[in-house]
Amino acid sequence: MQHRNTFTKLAFTLGAFLAAATSQNADASPQSGITLDIAAGAERWSGDTTYQIGGKFADAMTGESGTLHFPISELEWPLDVWMAGIDLGLHLGNSFTINGALKKNVSDPDDPMKDSDWAIAYIDGLPVDVYSESDITSFDAAIYDINAEWTIARPGITAISIGVGHMKQEFEYEASLNFQEAYIPVYGTYRITGDDRTAITYDITYKMTYFLVGFDVQFGPATKMETQFAYSPLTDAEDEDHHLLRENGGKISKGEMDDNDKAYMLEVSFRHDFTPMLFVEAGAHFTKIEVEGIQAQVYGIGEPIGIIEEKTESNQLSEFLRIGIAL
Repeated sequence: MQHRNTFTKLAFTLGAFLAAATSQNADASPQSGITLDIAAGAERWSGDTTYQIGGKFADAMTGESGTLHFPISELEWPLDVWMAGIDLGLHLGNSFTINGALKKNVSDPDDPMKDSDWAIAYIDGLPVDVYSESDITSFDAAIYDINAEWTIARPGITAISIGVGHMKQEFEYEASLNFQEAYIPVYGTYRITGDDRTAITYDITYKMTYFLVGFDVQFGPATKMETQFAYSPLTDAEDEDHHLLRENGGKISKGEMDDNDKAYMLEVSFRHDFTPMLFVEAGAHFTKIEVEGIQAQVYGIGEPIGIIEEKTESNQLSEFLRIGIAL
């Protein structure tokens, strides 16, 4: 599935929501006025983004094609970092809200990158399994998120909303080899240690257009709980892996993934208004992303190696605290 028209679809959907928000809703009791919430805070992330290759392949050097076991290789990149962020909420009356968020990492992962390969090489006709860990020496992350929500009902102390949004995540890694172990039947396990050279870099970008349902509960005049579930049937990813220490200028692998794509998001938070202007928010957000596609491999000198199937999965949990003002 291709998502070239994602932003066009999103624009039409937002337009439909804006049009609907201007009509009367018996349960919503719209009010006039525009207000703006601005909040800033910190988030503690955990989880990983992991890619696997295997399955169908085509070897550009030999012309051979076929199907391998899946996976034959897996790289797990950690996401145990701190991020700082700013959130904006533009309220048009009390029924329609446009939200925007920007997040940036302020620390690097402490956990290592884990690389596992299964029987992709042979010594004396015996399969070799390889496992290595690499220390993250540089990390850069940025999250962009925008959505629009329309409150469709207010039964009692609750509020129910629906909406649509788009999120982009960018992660960039550099890592140096800590150790590598190779297991060979009969011969046993061999271990080598790395040096301080950058051995691998990895960049991945996720793009998700999602639809959301929100459920808020008001506990008194100053405190409320906000719950939001989102689902994205329009998710894609692009990544690039560069093994710098391989021969022929290193091996560069580029993936494009937009098949069997989906993402889920769940957020639960509490907001307390200390004054009409000052508020605090605390909560947790979980994201799960799954995409599939094709990875193309070349040597750094430009010589093609071939293509192979690729799957990527990311599990992300963030716990956040924000302080904001209402204008």
